[in-house]
Formats: sequence, structure tokens, C-alpha cells
Amino acid sequence: MSLAGANTAQASSLDGSAANAAAPAMRNMFSVRWFDIDVDAGISFPGSFGSSDFQNRGSRGSASSVDRTRQFLNLYGGASMQFGNFGVAASIDSFRYDVELPETQAVRPGVSVTFTRYTALAAYGFFDNQLVLGGGIRALTTGIQQFGGTEPSREVLTFLGVAPEAGAIWKPKTLPFSFGATFRGGISAAPVFNPNRSTDTIQRAGAFVLPSTVTAPWELELGVALQLGRGRSTPSGSI
Repeated sequence: MSLAGANTAQASSLDGSAANAAAPAMRNMFSVRWFDIDVDAGISFPGSFGSSDFQNRGSRGSASSVDRTRQFLNLYGGASMQFGNFGVAASIDSFRYDVELPETQAVRPGVSVTFTRYTALAAYGFFDNQLVLGGGIRALTTGIQQFGGTEPSREVLTFLGVAPEAGAIWKPKTLPFSFGATFRGGISAAPVFNPNRSTDTIQRAGAFVLPSTVTAPWELELGVALQLGRGRSTPSGSI
């Protein structure tokens, strides 16, 4: 049983890698072999979310802004492998949305913004898998493309940034608790592709002002989970 961020303390395998860097070495309940592999993929289209406040704009989200950014696409893919107490995982999560101008300014181009996060992790379980430590890197790319209007479509700007990530899970056999912690370093992504570099302080694509950098803040998560009932043995220890 866990609540809110307590998933940090019970994250496992590929799905749990997003919550804790130690998750690649944690076994799922259905894992019964010394070697195991997990593959996952997903895609999301706007559908009924296109006319909703999908990006959580809150009270400041006007109907016109929702309408102008309702075209989005979310792609996800990942894989993990476990060898006894050792595990590795890698994933890609990409989110793209279009920002269009009102119909009164349709002659000017809109922009497509694509955020892609890459994660590569490795983890190992010590002391009969009671202590699991993991780490790796996460990278963030942001691409901005111009489209529509009277100007030709083109790649405008691409950012890239990399930061470390580390995590730990402690699940003593004598207690029905597990404790987890994970840290993700902050990312400051700098331009790596800028074909329209100029001496101007402010760069634009159509009517839009372009960013000079893209940042992702550092994160620290702590969690505790309580297990009710008996655990089950796996090739890397009991869970």
C-alpha cells in the first residue's frame, strides 16, 4: 500500500524507472526468472483532451489559448533487462504540440514545440537485495519548428542538456516497510542547432519570441511504503 509520492519506495522495473533510479533492479511481482526483459510503448493523440485544459493552465487558461494549442502528440518507448540482482533500463518520452495564431493573423507562421526526454539507468541490489542503488543520466532536447503562414516551414532552434540521476531503495526483510529516495540533477539546455543565429538579443519565429535556454529544475523525492500481507520470493530476493 502506498500513497502519493510513496511510489518512490516501491518502484520496480521499467515502469518504476520514472519514479526512482534504483527501479531497474527491483523485480515485478510476476518476475520469476533470473533473466527478465520488459518492453513498453505508447502513443497519445488529443482526442477529447484537445478541447480541455490538458496542460493544466488553471484559471488563466482562456478558451482561445486552449484552442490554439490543442494539437499535440505524446510518444513513449522503453525497455529494461534484469540479470539477477542487476538491472538496466532506457526510455524515451516525447511530447509535441502546435501553437497557432488566431485566424486574424493566419498569414503569420505558427510553431511546433517538441520536448523529448531520454533516460538511461543501471541499478544493483546488495545484501540479498535489501538495499538497491541505481544511477544514470537523463537528457532533454527541445526542438522548435516553424510552419504555416506565408513563410516556408523550417527548423528554427534545438536545445540539448544532460544531468545525472541517482536513487536508492531500502527494504529490510524484518520490517513491513520500504524506503526510497531519488535525486535528479537540474538541466540547463543550450542551443545546439541555430541556423538563424544573429547578434540580436531577441530571436523570433514569426510572431513568437524564442527562448535563449530551456531548463528543467532539480528534483528530490522521498517516499515510504507499507506492505500488508506476506511477500513473495523472486530471483533477486523477496518483494
